[in-house]
Amino acid sequence: MNDNLPKSKVVVFRNGGVITKTEKCCYKGKFLNIVLNYKYLGVVFNCLLKWNMAHDALAKEEAEAVIIFQSLCNGIPCSTYFNLFDNVVLPILCYGVEIWVYERTECVERV
Repeated sequence: MNDNLPKSKVVVFRNGGVITKTEKCCYKGKFLNIVLNYKYLGVVFNCLLKWNMAHDALAKEEAEAVIIFQSLCNGIPCSTYFNLFDNVVLPILCYGVEIWVYERTECVERV
């Protein structure tokens, strides 16, 4: 297995405060970048475990999918429309729901 160190990032999860300059992470003698947020498998993880960035990214992707979906589905029967919506758009909204579902968010609810 090859390591891709330029693409490797570290998120330090904490209850507040800033990352000090003395906090460093090293792998095979090379320093890794410490970041505040990281997108992994489509879910944005924040160092404070706040899910607002994940909600915003999800709502943006969902809104884009809805716009594309609506432009492609003009003039089809309602039952077919809702069936397609449930199979094409809804999975985007529900992706990672097990992680971020514990907070009510207006941006996701709007979609």
